[in-house]
Amino acid sequence: MLKQERFSALQIVNREEAEKLYQLTVAQARKRFLNYTKLSGDYDSFLDKEGKNKKFYKDTEIIQSEPVSKMNPKKDDIDAILKKLDI
Repeated sequence: MLKQERFSALQIVNREEAEKLYQLTVAQARKRFLNYTKLSGDYDSFLDKEGKNKKFYKDTEIIQSEPVSKMNPKKDDIDAILKKLDI
């Protein structure tokens, strides 16, 4: 997503707000993806694969940022960011 023009342009103007907006976008995309996996019946297999990936990262001591699943984005947050940016 960072290669999209809207995020790269926003990073030039306001890096902090761009990061917040990016994190909210990623969290919303993940939520939509999880809903699709539930509808398709692949939710459990996805969670199994995700668990194996987390074990791999832990075993190889790769430092990860805070998981997106722990984020709680709200529409109000996005509106506040956009209002600050006059979009």
